[in-house]
Amino acid sequence: IWNYETIKELLYAPGLGHYFTYGLLAARKINSVWEPVEFIHDVTTDYLLVKKMEELFNRYQLYPIHLRDAIEDMLP
Repeated sequence: IWNYETIKELLYAPGLGHYFTYGLLAARKINSVWEPVEFIHDVTTDYLLVKKMEELFNRYQLYPIHLRDAIEDMLP
C-alpha cells in the first residue's frame, strides 16, 4: 500500500525571498509503519493542485517510481 501526503515547505529564492510551496511525500506501509520512500520538494505553490495530485496518486496507488513523471504531466 502506498500513501501520498502533501507537505508544506517554506523556501527561499534570491529575487523572490521566502515563499510557501508544497511537496509530495510517498510512503509505504511496512509492518504497520509508514516508511518514507520518495519526497519531491517544491512541486507547486498551488495548494489545490497538489492536493488533487495527492488524491489521485492515493486512489490509483501510483508507484513512486512514476512520481516525477506524473507530477510533470499534471503541472500546467
